Amino acid sequence: MSPDGDVEHANPDLPADADTLGDIPPAVMPVGAGLPPLLDTLSEVVFRTDPEGFWTYLNQAWTTLTGFSTAESLGRHFLEFVHPEERESTTALFMAVVAGGADHCHHQTRYLRRDGGYRWIQLRATIMRGPDGIIVGNVGTIVDITEGRLGAEAVGEDAVLLELASRGTNPDEMPVGVAVYDHELRLLRGSGVVDRMLGVTQPVGAPLARLYPLFGPGPGAGRSLGGEWGLVAVAVRTRHPQLADFDLGRAASADPDRKPDPDTDPHADADPDPPRTDRTPETAGSEGDERAGPEGSDLPPRALRVSVIPFVHESGAELLALVLHDVTDLRRVERQQAGLARLGQRALSGRNVPALLAAATRMVASMLGTPLCDLLEHEPAVTPDAAGRLVARATVGADGPGRVSLTHRAADRTAAVRRWPVPRVTPTSFAGQVLERDRPMAVDDLRNRPELADEPWLRDRGVVSAVGARIGGRTRPYGILAAHSVVQRQFTSDEADFVQSVANVLGAAIERDRYEVRIRTMAMRDPLTGLANRTLLHQRIAAAVELAGTRGRRVALLLMDLDHFKEINDTLGHAVGDRVLCEVARRLTSTVAEQAAGATVARLGGDEFAILLPSVPAGATALPVAAATTVLPVAAATTLPVAAATTALTVAAAVRAALTERIDVNGFGLHVDGSVGIAFAPGDGRDAGALLRCADVAMYGAKADAAGAVIYSSDGDLYHRERLELLGGLREAIEGDQLLLHYQPKIDLRTGAMRAVEALVRWQHPRHGLVQPGRFIPFAEQSNLVRPLTRRVLAMALDQARVWWEAGSELSVAVNVSARMMHDTDLLATVQAELTRTRMPPEALELELTESAVMVNRRNAMKVVTQIRDAGIRMSVDDFGTGYSSLAYLRDLPVHNLKIDKSFVLNLASQPRDESIVRSIIDLAHNLRLRVIAEGIETAEVCTLLRQLGCDEGQGYFLGHPVPPAGIG
Repeated sequence: MSPDGDVEHANPDLPADADTLGDIPPAVMPVGAGLPPLLDTLSEVVFRTDPEGFWTYLNQAWTTLTGFSTAESLGRHFLEFVHPEERESTTALFMAVVAGGADHCHHQTRYLRRDGGYRWIQLRATIMRGPDGIIVGNVGTIVDITEGRLGAEAVGEDAVLLELASRGTNPDEMPVGVAVYDHELRLLRGSGVVDRMLGVTQPVGAPLARLYPLFGPGPGAGRSLGGEWGLVAVAVRTRHPQLADFDLGRAASADPDRKPDPDTDPHADADPDPPRTDRTPETAGSEGDERAGPEGSDLPPRALRVSVIPFVHESGAELLALVLHDVTDLRRVERQQAGLARLGQRALSGRNVPALLAAATRMVASMLGTPLCDLLEHEPAVTPDAAGRLVARATVGADGPGRVSLTHRAADRTAAVRRWPVPRVTPTSFAGQVLERDRPMAVDDLRNRPELADEPWLRDRGVVSAVGARIGGRTRPYGILAAHSVVQRQFTSDEADFVQSVANVLGAAIERDRYEVRIRTMAMRDPLTGLANRTLLHQRIAAAVELAGTRGRRVALLLMDLDHFKEINDTLGHAVGDRVLCEVARRLTSTVAEQAAGATVARLGGDEFAILLPSVPAGATALPVAAATTVLPVAAATTLPVAAATTALTVAAAVRAALTERIDVNGFGLHVDGSVGIAFAPGDGRDAGALLRCADVAMYGAKADAAGAVIYSSDGDLYHRERLELLGGLREAIEGDQLLLHYQPKIDLRTGAMRAVEALVRWQHPRHGLVQPGRFIPFAEQSNLVRPLTRRVLAMALDQARVWWEAGSELSVAVNVSARMMHDTDLLATVQAELTRTRMPPEALELELTESAVMVNRRNAMKVVTQIRDAGIRMSVDDFGTGYSSLAYLRDLPVHNLKIDKSFVLNLASQPRDESIVRSIIDLAHNLRLRVIAEGIETAEVCTLLRQLGCDEGQGYFLGHPVPPAGIG
């Protein structure tokens, strides 16, 4: 840690991070919701204006620089903030750039602060043009250079130097180059510094124009030394000093065919994604030396800052002076900032992360002039006592001393061929220390650090000096970015900060990529089970159908619906249901992986799952499937190639078998089964919608016939269309007059009198006639129509009871209540409202709940049943004997009747065990002071036996069929 606490460094102290952003297309300026705000992390102002010069975007650094908030600044003209003395010259300079056809403007001026003061700033702007060449705006950066005394202050200093020279001071004794020209722009005198800087000798009398070809505009400068709007012409015309940066020799020696490197040239327009492997930065020149800029290298030419100062000699002669400063080091820093800007631009534009990592390593190696640069991903230790490791994702450099290569490590770990030992992460290792620190770490000489120098990945490549920075936060680091030198050197604070800034941009880009991956995963995966969802299944069906068509194969789609899953969900609650679904998903995934490679298991919603077999054999012989295989029952009318049918049916049998094992949830041993429908492409359809529809038809056929699995047949479509029609018309039926009630008598077995009736709903469908409840009640349960359906039946039953009571027959009416109604807090209020509406007493109504609904959902059941009983309404437990009652809860549950399930009654006369069960239920109920009603009485023998066993009431076809109201005598 440095004395000021800012930077952790082996020798020199490092300052704070420095970021910038250069040319940013307008399309990438807005930062999307939920993405890392890269622009607001930069210390430089990033701006955009419209064609008139009004601010349209400013990042947070604007407030730091000026004190004005972005909200109050947007929409204002940029000249409002320029010092009044410099507005005219700022406009003139901008017009000179435009007139010269340049796309970049680079100058210094003073900007207003909220406190009334001004700060010197350096502005780089890129002029944006539309397809027709018309200017549509500007985008660029603003840097505070007040402390650097640049801009006009620099010109002022140059003027002082010029004054000294004019008074006889030897120009060669000055640290800058000075050349003075007469009114005809011919050299009067010049210092040797000028000749050394320019590399040419300028004799007295040489025209200034001779120098014009040597000065090329610096990156983004957009200005020239000569020409109508060049520095010299503007200075002579305005009699004001002019200042600009130039790259020496760029104009004269530039190769028009040379393409700029998108990784190191911030103004390159080439596509950055494809990693370049035709050059290596380290071959450009000596370690870290960018001054020379040898021919053929990637290092920039010498950078000069030129002041053109018009002045009047004491003799009255009008003269012009050139003052030259070597700003190569400053330009190096600017190139680093521009490189960061370019990197940030790529990160914001959504370029792929592996290409971004490769570009970052090339840029760092080039900017720092190092032969080695590594970007390594951190793989944490599997166990606490093990060491983590780093995997190379992008590297620039040598496998050993003197051997240079450029390697882009693919994101796929298996494709990364390592040419040096895998770095281990330990607390004392270089990588381990970088990962633990919040600031970059630089080591000047690893040979003096034994704990670091012995690391094989550094030692074996001859690394002597290194600088590294962590990518990402401490809690979830991605890895490290490290540059290495094979000769001893001291990495400066600026260089270490540059590496950290690159790492920061990469960390934000990686986090953004992870975020987008999570979003894409959420969009394609079922959030509960992690299986593919409907969207992903549709995509894979489309791809499989297209591929299978080219290979002469078929695609099989298996659609499975869990049988009676609603009962689990409604009685045990959704939390238990979700755990069951997750276990089913696990078993399906495991089983299908064993049965069919490349298959997709998806959850389409609720308890519906799909299995896509992307390639099953088509075969050459088409036979009726029922004759071709005995794996499972199937639709006999279907004809398919034997191999395709056998493959699909085998998978169906395997997944159904996997579900037979008991699922233990909250102490309950649950069993689930599934009905499977199978469809094939291309025969049953060539798109996901058609295949799902056909598989759905087959699946409901399997469910209706208890067949387990059925292959789609066109004969089943009528049922499917009918089912859809019923589902679509159910709400209209409830709200209209299509529902009617039939009533089945309840007979006192001792007296033979009819004590009550049970209301059973029917649907008088306009096309399908009288539809039994088994065909539409499940739809109501699945589509949340059960509440309005229950209320409608309750109202109709009480209306009919009123008719009977007014006719002198005081029959009570029993209405079945769905298990889902136990969660309806308005149930009692609804019942009481209907009793009030029909002016019927509570004893005219009886509500029947299934045993599973009453006994499993104990807390709600106890509360709801107690409220209903306290209101004077009778309650019955229906289907008793089929659930898993607790005698303690049955003892305390305030109901009036138990209804013995018909499964125990139908064979009562022939099955002694059924007789024993029925006898026990009757005795138990009577001991609890409950009346007993037997369902399913179909013979006189059973009726007599029940009477002898002491059963109180009975229902069944022997005692009376369900009939319309007129049939109740």
